[in-house]
Amino acid sequence: SSSLQVAPVVVAGVSVPEEYQVLLYEQLVRRLKESSRDAAVIRDGDRSPGAECPSLVVRLKLQTFKKGDAVLRATTGPIGTFVGVTSLGVHLELEDSAGRKLIDKDLKASERGDSDSLDIADAIAKSVAKHLKKIHESLVRQHAATNSGSEI
Repeated sequence: SSSLQVAPVVVAGVSVPEEYQVLLYEQLVRRLKESSRDAAVIRDGDRSPGAECPSLVVRLKLQTFKKGDAVLRATTGPIGTFVGVTSLGVHLELEDSAGRKLIDKDLKASERGDSDSLDIADAIAKSVAKHLKKIHESLVRQHAATNSGSEI
């Protein structure tokens, strides 16, 4: 059975309220648990048995952040859909236990709703979970193909 360790969210040269970092981490853990039914999702620092040697490690680096303004959006009519938007950019890395990068890409999300922080954290977490699910499925297929010819 595989395990997926979620490293703490790192902030790179951008001012981000701590609540966004915490919310992003929590949403990421929640989304990964939902989508990775056959893999154990391990929080960073978990000391339970089996947590020492995760088969995969997920790392997110927050690179861009722009806090939206719901009041500005509400008071500027149709233009409000384009101004005052909350946006978040992250760099996603997924490494296997040998340190090989399986994913190394930038992801972005923007939200125009009134519950910006929750929505945008969830949008990023959902995108990460989708990318990881694709990689996991291809790894399972590779493993099955590699092992299918070895039985006599």
